[in-house]
Amino acid sequence: MKRIKLIKLTAAVQEPIGSVINPARIAMSDVCNGIDDMHLLGNKALVVRAEIYPYKLPMLYTALESIEVTLNKNSLPDKGALIEGGEYLISLHITSFFERQRSSLAWCA
Repeated sequence: MKRIKLIKLTAAVQEPIGSVINPARIAMSDVCNGIDDMHLLGNKALVVRAEIYPYKLPMLYTALESIEVTLNKNSLPDKGALIEGGEYLISLHITSFFERQRSSLAWCA
């Protein structure tokens, strides 16, 4: 059975997920030379899948930080465990922690 080479990154933003969709797509596409798949999970999360070479990971981290996507440091792969010549599937999961302030309503009884 062949082992699949996969990198899974988790990240968060403090703004509505809708405002991150296009910048995240562009960042992943530019670094990874295209994306394979993208899913919006309700109004709270975005999953983007692509393929990447390990030497391009620092470029991806920089691109995501430039659009204020905070990477979970625990999800970053160990550089020593990655095979340099191989291409990896990468899955980026971005969760929005934006809370819309609700206006207070006066209810009449």
